[in-house]
Amino acid sequence: MIYLLLVIAICLFFLALFLIYFCYFKILASIKGAPYAGTKMAKVRAMIKIAKIKSSDKIVDLGSGDGRILIEAAEKHAGNKFAGFEINPFLYLKSKRKIKKFGLENRIEITKRDYFKENLSEFTIIFLFLIPYQMDRLEKKLKKEIKAGAKVISYGYEFNNWEYSLKKENIYLYAK
Repeated sequence: MIYLLLVIAICLFFLALFLIYFCYFKILASIKGAPYAGTKMAKVRAMIKIAKIKSSDKIVDLGSGDGRILIEAAEKHAGNKFAGFEINPFLYLKSKRKIKKFGLENRIEITKRDYFKENLSEFTIIFLFLIPYQMDRLEKKLKKEIKAGAKVISYGYEFNNWEYSLKKENIYLYAK
């Protein structure tokens, strides 16, 4: 009888953890940004190619997920510094671990913050893969904050009131 109660208690504990994860992090990410959907590596490489990164560029990934865009770009562009914002603590920790595994912790800084609360004016290249209802709000923020010459590369969705300068499949390049 005691073993049965112990098994039930353990099951309830893991069910509670799952519910906390699902309700808090999945729903919060959906409301504040986009639920995590890892970008295919072919698309990551295409986004980096479209960005035409120069040694003077400061690069950021908004909603950086597991860090794959930043890691791939950092491996190809040794002179640049990279940053990412990720609010999901599990993805934040996963990306930190991956960055350390690749030995890039001195070049890529991931912070567990909401990019809507950050000043993005220092960045010259901005990567993003969001969902449609966040695009209007982000468009206004980017137009207000980023400097002339900055580039925004969006995968999947376009801005409603900002004409892209290049579209390749479902990757959009915007220039200010």
